[in-house]
Amino acid sequence: MRIDGARYRPWHLITLLLCLLPAGAAAAVDASADRQRIGAQMEVLPDPERRLDFAAMGREEVAGRFAPLASNVPSFGFANAAVWLRFDLHNETGQPLERLLVVECSWLDALTLWVETPDGRVSRQHFGDTLPYAERVYDHPLPVFRLTVPPGTSRVTLRAEARDPLLVPVDLWEPEAFARHDRWTSFYYGIFYGAIAIMAVYNFFLFLFLRDRPYLYYVLYLAAFLAMNLTYNGFTYALLWRESPEWVNWLHPITIYLFQITGVLFAIHFLGTRTRNPGLHRFLLALLVVLVAALLGSGLVGGYYAHVSLSIALVVTYTLTVVVAGLLSWCRGNRAARFFIIGSLSSLVGASITALVVAGVLPYHFATFRAVEFGMMLDVTLLAMALADRYNLMRQERDLVEARYRDSLAQTKQTLEREVAERTRELREAKERAENLARTDELTGINNRRAFYDCGMREVEVAQRHGHSISLLMLDLDHFKTINDDHGHAAGDALLVAVSDIIRQGVRGTDILGRIGGEEFAIVLPHTRLDAARELAEKLRRRIAEWKLPYDGVQLAVTASIGVAERRDGEHLDALISRADGALYTAKREGRNRVVCA
Repeated sequence: MRIDGARYRPWHLITLLLCLLPAGAAAAVDASADRQRIGAQMEVLPDPERRLDFAAMGREEVAGRFAPLASNVPSFGFANAAVWLRFDLHNETGQPLERLLVVECSWLDALTLWVETPDGRVSRQHFGDTLPYAERVYDHPLPVFRLTVPPGTSRVTLRAEARDPLLVPVDLWEPEAFARHDRWTSFYYGIFYGAIAIMAVYNFFLFLFLRDRPYLYYVLYLAAFLAMNLTYNGFTYALLWRESPEWVNWLHPITIYLFQITGVLFAIHFLGTRTRNPGLHRFLLALLVVLVAALLGSGLVGGYYAHVSLSIALVVTYTLTVVVAGLLSWCRGNRAARFFIIGSLSSLVGASITALVVAGVLPYHFATFRAVEFGMMLDVTLLAMALADRYNLMRQERDLVEARYRDSLAQTKQTLEREVAERTRELREAKERAENLARTDELTGINNRRAFYDCGMREVEVAQRHGHSISLLMLDLDHFKTINDDHGHAAGDALLVAVSDIIRQGVRGTDILGRIGGEEFAIVLPHTRLDAARELAEKLRRRIAEWKLPYDGVQLAVTASIGVAERRDGEHLDALISRADGALYTAKREGRNRVVCA
């Protein structure tokens, strides 16, 4: 990928010179340490027009322009320039040492390292996210240089450039120590990304069950944050698009914009600004338009540098706007905004600290650089609480509306009674609805015992009349009482609903499904022989056994025993059920979680 040239602008030097303060001569770095942060031992030379090369470093007029670093981490903000760093590496052990030079910033466009050993030999290594990943000598999302440090003092020169924030935290590691550190880092990311992913999946299922849009936008918000964080930490480059450095570079600002856009959409739907606060709603829509326009237009107008710098600059504006929106909603009486405000504040503080670190305003530290992740974890937790709180408040409001509606019906009852014809029609419709409800299982929405027997007997009569085959499955959940005893009846009800959905999705539209007991289901299979019925039963058994229900912090699981029987000539439904039921109890006796044919 071509690195955009930059005309000389004096303000480019402002951030480059922030870390250059009067200091003493830089001390040599001790190569024998297991880990050492190299910052104060460095000297720096800004190269805003990218005109210098390594050969120029040996000229006296260039070498004399190097100045010591005052900070422990070189951070130059949005310089859109190159910078030269150098330090001396001293090995007093008398033996060559294998070391790793790690730059803890994955988004730098180009990194070139020269090592001049005491005997005058010079080696060169080249890194950067503008190169295909396969060219890396060390398979890692971060730039990692392998060094063999001979006895004596070696001069190390590092040239870095970026159109993203120019942040160059450099560590020298003993390889085994770095491997241990990397395992702990992987553990940290596993917990962090795992928690976000689990929360996203959990809320997606809540959306499927509740059909409440804020849950969907919350899932999109979490997905956008995951994409943004994975990209900036180099994981999308290392794991997905190793041969597409250009695309991965553009993903940096794109995912930042998507994070902000989905955050605004979530705020609009969670706070209900369309109806509760139309003025605030229009303002958030205007911010949404600005973000979309910046996503689509800033790169076309100003190139990559404008695209990424504007995306990061808007982060603080976006988070501050979301906090203010939450405060205004809360002041307008939206009680659900209380957790939203605290969560957004934590995200604001974390995102602002990280943005100021990468912009070079705040010093680099693990806690400050990862502040956006810490803030996001708190934000995720609090927003999940906010969604639950919002749902409870909506249910209370719905109950209040229903109570008022009942009062209104009571007040108009006398008038309705005088209108005999209208009342008769309403009673007839109510009777039809009641009959329909009487045939439907209230919990699962499938046929109840009465409706199942009515439909099943008709199918058996048709099979008898036309000589068709017909089979029946009896399915009972194993140890279901344990679920109720350990987790409560609400958990048992949720499990029954989920199992009925699994069965409903696994059978044909012509099959007859019914709940005929507490945890017992029956299925009539017209035009089905015993072998096909057994195959369907086995498929349902596996799906139920493999399925897990997230409930109150645990994964609920259940198995099923299934009895299968094919109707014999002249056999009625009761006899067919009896044989299938016998096979079911045989399955129970033989150890459960199995299919037995009568």
